[in-house]
Amino acid sequence: METTGIFFETIPDEIVRKQLLQADERFKFASVYVFPTVKVEWGLPIDYLAENISLENLYAFDNFIRNGDRGERKTNMIRHTENSEIFLIDHEMAFDITPQTTQNFEKGQWEVMFTTYHFAYNYLQQQPSPTFYEFEEYVNTLNLKKLEPIFRQLEQWGFDTKEDLLTEYLFYMKKNIAKFIALLQKTI
Repeated sequence: METTGIFFETIPDEIVRKQLLQADERFKFASVYVFPTVKVEWGLPIDYLAENISLENLYAFDNFIRNGDRGERKTNMIRHTENSEIFLIDHEMAFDITPQTTQNFEKGQWEVMFTTYHFAYNYLQQQPSPTFYEFEEYVNTLNLKKLEPIFRQLEQWGFDTKEDLLTEYLFYMKKNIAKFIALLQKTI
C-alpha cells in the first residue's frame, strides 16, 4: 500500500500504521485520526444520538450519495469516547450510480437499501415528519466546481473517478433537490 500525503504520518500508533499497510490494495482516504473510539451501535437512545449527530442529515446525506452501507448491523460510524463526537467512516459503497439512477428518480423510485435498511430509518419514523430543510440548504450552497481538483488528483494516482457520471448525477440532484427532499419525506 502506498502512503501519500501527511495523514499517514499523523497516526501516532505504530500498530495502527502496520495494520493500514497490511490492508487490501484499495484506496484509503482519511482526514483525521480519531482515538480513542468505539463503534456506534444501533439501539442507542435517540436523545443521545440527536445530541451528537443530525439523523435527518445523516439519512439525507447517505441517500444523496447513494451509500447503501450504513445499516443497523454495520453502522460505519465511530464515537470518540472522550467527547462523544460521531464520525462517519467507510464510504466505499457510496455513489452507487448507474445511468438508470436518474430515470428511476424521475419515476419516484428509490431503492430500499438506501431507505428502509438505513441506520436512521427507524429513528426517523419515531420523529414528527422530518423536513430535511438543513440538508436542502447544504446542497443548495454546495459548489460542485470544488470537486474538479479532487478528480484531477485522483486521476493522477490512477483512480477511475467516473467523473462524468458523478458530476452529471450531482448536478442533476442539486437542480432537483426539492423533488429529492419530497421523495425522502415519502420514504419515512
